[in-house]
Amino acid sequence: MPVGDGGGANDRARGHPDDWYQENAGGNGQDTSESLLGGLHRIDVDTDDGGYGIPPDNPLVEFEEHHDEYYAWGLRNPWRVSFTWT
Repeated sequence: MPVGDGGGANDRARGHPDDWYQENAGGNGQDTSESLLGGLHRIDVDTDDGGYGIPPDNPLVEFEEHHDEYYAWGLRNPWRVSFTWT
C-alpha cells in the first residue's frame, strides 16, 4: 500500500513531525518512528481477529522504535504501484 508523505513544498505542511534534521523543518518520508506517511506498507489482511498482521520479514520488524508496517520508506509521493498475488 503506497502512502504519500502528506506534505506541501519544503516539507513544512500540516502533519509533519517536529524538526528531526537541522537542514529540513520536518518531513515524513524518512521518519519511520512517528509517521506512517511517505512509504510503502506491507501488511497481512488475512487474520482471524479482523485486524491486520505484520509479515515477520518486513525490514523494520526487529526495531522497536520504528513502525513494523514499513516495507520501503523515504518516498515522496509513490504512485503506479502494482502487486502480483501468487
